[in-house]
Amino acid sequence: MVFVDQRQWEVVERLSPQLFLVGFVFELVFSVTHGAAFLVEGFSFIDWIYPTVIFGRLAVLFGLAGLTARIARGGYTRLRTVSRVIVVLAMFSTTGLMVISTLMQFGITTPIISVFGITTVLSTLLTFVLFGIVGLRTDAYPSIIGGLLLVATAAVLFVLLGQGAFSVDVRGAVGEGVNAFVFLAVWYVLNTESGATRQRDPAPDTVVE
Repeated sequence: MVFVDQRQWEVVERLSPQLFLVGFVFELVFSVTHGAAFLVEGFSFIDWIYPTVIFGRLAVLFGLAGLTARIARGGYTRLRTVSRVIVVLAMFSTTGLMVISTLMQFGITTPIISVFGITTVLSTLLTFVLFGIVGLRTDAYPSIIGGLLLVATAAVLFVLLGQGAFSVDVRGAVGEGVNAFVFLAVWYVLNTESGATRQRDPAPDTVVE
């Protein structure tokens, strides 16, 4: 047992597709707002949207936490432990960043936000890379999900490393836009997979000979 019982991780696993869909919605809003700020003269980025995109990212991290149930069932004990430690750290720091960012909208500021900001970025990148590699190198979940998560890693790096070469609105629109559609694609893969599983399972009152 790591942190909680395996059955509780499986509850999160069942919610994973919907959690990625939530992440898509909030990332898309964030991206579109940045795009509008870049394209429309006189339109500026709406500051209160920032905490909401962090909430969307938190939903995605919970979705990834659900995938650790598959890693556990696959018998990858060490990967299960490492992935759960990293994703829980990422969720903790992201929650802290979301709370502090929300307080800032009401004029409450604290220098500790930089600590949560750096920790969130690093732990999120590490989470995406780890789950991306696990998806490509194991059969815990579809390899396409692993590839998509590595694309999301590249998008986050573009937002971070593109500073100076691109404006914040361009980086926000492109980088977070890519992430939005990555999360939508992961939702589609997981939702399609779970739908196919339900079709294969016999109804409770069906007699199987």
